[in-house]
Amino acid sequence: MTLLASVQVLLARVSGQTDVIVGSPMAGRVRPELGDQIGFYVNMLPLRTVVDHAEPFRALLRRVSDATGRALEHEIYPFDQLVHELHLDRDLARSPLFDVVVVVDQAGDAVLVFEGLTVTPLMRPRVSSKFDLTFHFVESPTTLALTIEYSTDLFTAARVTQIAEQLETLLQAIAHQPGAATGRLPMLSSTARAATIARSVARDAVAPGPHVVSRFESAAAAQPHAVAVTCDDASLTYDALNARANQVAHRLRAAGVTAESRVGVCLTRSIDLVVAILGQDVQ
Repeated sequence: MTLLASVQVLLARVSGQTDVIVGSPMAGRVRPELGDQIGFYVNMLPLRTVVDHAEPFRALLRRVSDATGRALEHEIYPFDQLVHELHLDRDLARSPLFDVVVVVDQAGDAVLVFEGLTVTPLMRPRVSSKFDLTFHFVESPTTLALTIEYSTDLFTAARVTQIAEQLETLLQAIAHQPGAATGRLPMLSSTARAATIARSVARDAVAPGPHVVSRFESAAAAQPHAVAVTCDDASLTYDALNARANQVAHRLRAAGVTAESRVGVCLTRSIDLVVAILGQDVQ
């Protein structure tokens, strides 16, 4: 449950989404008579959690544990039937309910011994990923190992290594601060944090080029009647866009906004969004 909740917190933090659904394979051998049967009974179980970044991790873990316990009561419900009853749009390029899978296994004996015969596993190389990300944990009495399988169309090896390091740091923080808010638990190690700060300082030290508003005003002066921005069926010329941006700037200046002020913008992608961004340049 801790590993599942940790992965869901990680996904919520890096994606900016709070409604997180992951899949997890269930053995499907809930009936005693299936215990010795040979066959593939595994069924995928969707596990959904709404992550509240202000909630203590301990409370989130309790919710995840309760929800997973209820979900396990239906672990043999056929996944295909669930997808059918939800009337989900099917896309052959992705799983219909989740893109990330969490697997937790117990380490078993690597060698099986029969009378007159010794059997060892033969690991075949994986050439494709079934999901965007698969977190495969293997627990032994003394260790916890993690393998991450990923889609190379979406992730690089460096990014997946970073994800693994973030999860490790997150788990260490949870072990020391289980009562901390999930949104405040660190995911960057001290080394990674120092490297991020160094990159930020180096980026800030680069001499800035011409301000975007100055470049826009130059373009507006050169071609005032050309179309500057289009969204759906609406459009504005450079001259009209410049006039509307100036109106916003004058309104902000009248409200006491200065060049050093920070102005928040909350708009959907639209012409108004472009007007607001340009209009924040209050001199």
